[in-house]
Amino acid sequence: TDHDPAERIECFNKAAAMFETLYLGLRTDRGVDDKMFSSRFGCTVNEAYPEAVEHCGARIERNEGFWRLDIEGWLLFNTLLARFD
Repeated sequence: TDHDPAERIECFNKAAAMFETLYLGLRTDRGVDDKMFSSRFGCTVNEAYPEAVEHCGARIERNEGFWRLDIEGWLLFNTLLARFD
């Protein structure tokens, strides 16, 4: 069956939407806005993923309300993000 990919809608549950927000946001210089994350999902990044944040250690930091990866964290992006999934 041929389906037009533009007509296909992907649906996310809350957990998938939270992960997708982190996945996309941590790939940017700006990072993930913790206030926006909390407003959207009802919890902060650290409340949602305390073990993953702890595992990332110094590779992830919260500064001025935004979660960001450091340079080494960007190099380890896929490995680090696997802990959030």
